[in-house]
Amino acid sequence: PDPRMKYFNAGVFVTDLAMWRRDNITDQLEYWLCRNREVQLWRWGSQPPLAIVFARTWYPISSDWNFRRGESDRFQKDSDLQERIKIIHFAGKHKPWKANGRKYWRFWCPFYPQRDKLYFCRDGGVLSRLPASPYDYSFWVRINTETFEDFL
Repeated sequence: PDPRMKYFNAGVFVTDLAMWRRDNITDQLEYWLCRNREVQLWRWGSQPPLAIVFARTWYPISSDWNFRRGESDRFQKDSDLQERIKIIHFAGKHKPWKANGRKYWRFWCPFYPQRDKLYFCRDGGVLSRLPASPYDYSFWVRINTETFEDFL
């Protein structure tokens, strides 16, 4: 493989279905998945076979349609950017639906369709109890006067 070759992440993926059928993409992907079962070529998921099959035939899409998680601090502060972005792509291990992604909860929860099922997204949940600033000590008073069950 050429180390200068660009790589794509299939977290946000758009394809031409006529081309997919014409070029037997499903068969190609299945071939690589079977090969990987015979001899481990990669460890994780569907990303590697997609990268192999589409190695020289993919095109990048606008960052408006694949806004990277790493830019989320900029997203939270820039209202023009918030209007423009169509898809926020949480590439990497930090996800807003996991505990390790708590810094994204404030802007992710309002858009999650099943937010009432997640304790940290519900009205009156964890988000409403977070301090407004590091000097807001009322947070501790509220936590200490409530039962743990009420907090969740």
